[in-house]
Amino acid sequence: MHNERLDQSNAIVSRVLVDNGLGVNVLFKDVAEKMGILDSIDKGRTTLHTFNKAPVRFLGTLKLMVQVEAYNHLVTFYVMDCSTPYDVILD
Repeated sequence: MHNERLDQSNAIVSRVLVDNGLGVNVLFKDVAEKMGILDSIDKGRTTLHTFNKAPVRFLGTLKLMVQVEAYNHLVTFYVMDCSTPYDVILD
């Protein structure tokens, strides 16, 4: 796990946690609001279960083109409304 700079939707997001074991990419609601893309969320409410079977509710999903260094990737994010020190968690 490590921090990287991440460019999204003409916005620079710098508090990124890369966790290759998570299985999903997470964008937090307050970041989506700051980026002005909260209305673009596919609002289907999704519940995922953590390793200890605790349910985690997401507001929906959002697809964003993400640039990491010179490479562009279309990434699906689950949007979550909770407090965290990170802006994004990437799998």
